[in-house]
Amino acid sequence: MSRMRRTSEFLVFAIFPVHGSIRSLTIHSQALYTGTWGTEYDWKTTSVPTENVGPIYMPRGKALGGSTNINLMQLGRAPSTEYDALEAWGNPGWTATEFNKYFKKSQTLAYNETKADEFGLKPNPALYGSGPILNTLPKITADVYPAWAEAYKELGVPFNPTADGGENLGVWPGASAIHNETVTRITSATAYYGPNKGKRNLKVITSAHVSRIVFGKARDGKGLIATGVEYIVDGTNATTVVHAKKEVILSAGSLMTPQILELSGIGDPKILILSSSRAEDHPSIPFVCEVDGSLESFDGLLTDKERLQRELNLYESREGLLTTVAIYFSFLNLPQFAEEAEKLRSIAQGLEKKEIHPEIKGTLDSWLGRDDISQLELIMIPFFVATLVTPTPSPGKSHFSFTIAVMHPFSRGSVHISSTNPLTLPTINLSWADNDYDIGVLVEGVKLARRLIQAKPLAAIQAKELAPGPSIQTDDQIVDYARQHAGTTFHPLGTAAMLPREKGGVVDHNLRVYGTKNLRVVDASIIPVQIGAHPTATIYAIAEKAADLIKSGH
Repeated sequence: MSRMRRTSEFLVFAIFPVHGSIRSLTIHSQALYTGTWGTEYDWKTTSVPTENVGPIYMPRGKALGGSTNINLMQLGRAPSTEYDALEAWGNPGWTATEFNKYFKKSQTLAYNETKADEFGLKPNPALYGSGPILNTLPKITADVYPAWAEAYKELGVPFNPTADGGENLGVWPGASAIHNETVTRITSATAYYGPNKGKRNLKVITSAHVSRIVFGKARDGKGLIATGVEYIVDGTNATTVVHAKKEVILSAGSLMTPQILELSGIGDPKILILSSSRAEDHPSIPFVCEVDGSLESFDGLLTDKERLQRELNLYESREGLLTTVAIYFSFLNLPQFAEEAEKLRSIAQGLEKKEIHPEIKGTLDSWLGRDDISQLELIMIPFFVATLVTPTPSPGKSHFSFTIAVMHPFSRGSVHISSTNPLTLPTINLSWADNDYDIGVLVEGVKLARRLIQAKPLAAIQAKELAPGPSIQTDDQIVDYARQHAGTTFHPLGTAAMLPREKGGVVDHNLRVYGTKNLRVVDASIIPVQIGAHPTATIYAIAEKAADLIKSGH
């Protein structure tokens, strides 16, 4: 039996139970971010196996602040061309200029000047304001970084000192959402909820799992009114309905937002049919190397108890490896990495993808010929990644790994409910690299990584490929390796796309769900195509703009 009660004007739902202490070191320490994966802080979502690949693990945050508790905290921005495309596709007011306004509102530049000079970075202070998200650099530089950057230089890929502004082609160190004094993770909860939790018109309900949005007919007979939200209490069968006086804002993330919409009847032809929730992520595969064992790496922080204890002692005085996310990026356009760039472009342009509107497909095709749009990312991380080829690190060696990722994939998957039980996770089908272009980019990425470690700077520190390994040489062999090691960069989006309805949209440019008067979606699910960046900064900007849209509507 449902209980009902009214609350104040603004209500935030934690659609997840909050387990244990939120001050867990694996959440707050930068270097231990993977220590949260597979724990009570993680939804442990997994995609369904497909014809070519097995299930793909997709960690999602299960605490106040969602995935900002367990992600890599990177604050990159996409090129202005990509943001301007949103307006060109039919979303008035969604331009690069608007995004820059909200990047500035949400972020503060907090680079350590000595570190910025060491890297050769030249950030533009005009791109930042005094927002709660501090943009900081790693305190510690990985020993392999200088050789890695010089190897790219030898291949003709330059260092980019101003990538933080979004024009991000080239090589550069990642900037993270980390507090520069406490060297702890900044989450959406610490940045936005913490300073406002004492407000009388805000109430956060934890251990509450949203089961559906309650709808009624609009007075004019056109569309639906969201009248409230039903949620399950403490994992029991008891439900409570909270009534909405003005609006309902759904911010459950790209995997849970479509689930809640479908549980609420959105998509049911008898109630309100919308486009299917199409899912996108950056398809990725690992490339693993060993180097001279005298070089410092982050190997073993979660498995070597003695080493971890030494680092924990250092962390008490805000020193050591646990203060740092040492992640380094390279973003490359098609000719920069692909030996057969024209062949790949021709393959992409010849793809027939009914899931992509022809206008949007045309834009993606045109980006393949642009020098300022990346099509491949290689993330360098200074630690060992286990694979089927090399499940354990090399004794006496240090390691670094690449994540090779497709920036603008043509694969389109879906997220749908698998049960009417809201506690059952949705069915996620990524359609991972289901076309020759996406898989071809990954193959070319492996070849680039091989050229990179053979360049003199990395050869000088004894860089040696472990995975895929020397036995894997032909394109077909690389494709098999890729399918056996299929992954993503954990950037799902597009499941409630902000587009005109005829182009497959679920929400309009004011973020309202089509066919409803007062239901908005504010999360990564509204971004209609993958961007050439990690999306955290973009999602914060979307949230800031959404706040202004909501205020202006009342």
